[in-house]
Amino acid sequence: MLILNMVIFITGLAVGSFLNVVALRYLKKQSVVLPPSHCPKCLTPLKSGDLIPLVSYLLLKGKCRYCQEAISPVYPIVELLTGVIFLWSYLVFGFSLQFLEFIVLGSFLIVLSIIDFKEFILPDKIVFYSLIAGIILKIGYVVSGSNISLLLNNLAGALIGFLFFYLIFLLYPEGMGGGDVKLSFVLGLFVGFPQIFLWLFLSFFLGSLGGVLYLFTLKKRVKEPLPFGPFLALSALITLSWGTYLINLYLSLIWRI
Repeated sequence: MLILNMVIFITGLAVGSFLNVVALRYLKKQSVVLPPSHCPKCLTPLKSGDLIPLVSYLLLKGKCRYCQEAISPVYPIVELLTGVIFLWSYLVFGFSLQFLEFIVLGSFLIVLSIIDFKEFILPDKIVFYSLIAGIILKIGYVVSGSNISLLLNNLAGALIGFLFFYLIFLLYPEGMGGGDVKLSFVLGLFVGFPQIFLWLFLSFFLGSLGGVLYLFTLKKRVKEPLPFGPFLALSALITLSWGTYLINLYLSLIWRI
């Protein structure tokens, strides 16, 4: 069991390294394949020993082997986060379609969150790919024997999420980006109904909490807004992990009142 957990975690680290490449090269409008991995400062091509997920960063003490410039902590953070997502998904869902759904969605959301943090955009192309992945996975549930009502619940979640965010976008366009609206359809599809309502609550709760901490940390000298995409992403993963439990807990507390 321990060995299998380690294999899954290490696989997640490797995928996280690839997600770094996808996100950061998308921002630079570069191919994922070419040029080969290199230091962004001195442009020296990196050797295989420099590319071991997480380990290389620790061994090099966060600096480039060749120019000694600091390596962005984004790299190890994303690798570690992806490893945790892979391992967590396995521990919660085992080897199942839910496991695949969680790691696929988590991978897309990590890429989108990196880009949103750096450029305040959620690229249509990546959101569209995540939608296609979601549709394929949901069809997979039906093919594997799940009731068609499950697919209808997912479609209901997508529509509710989209309409809710689109209404906010119409009423307050300065506070809601079009990318958030499109992503809400995708995440609504993944979380489904009635979990969509928990996801909406968590998104705004965590977003508000993050905004307060952001302003407090920077002593209210903030001119740029805080990207909302990462909070949508985190809320979706929480909902997929504990959605049913949290909803039942809430209902049980309501009935006691």
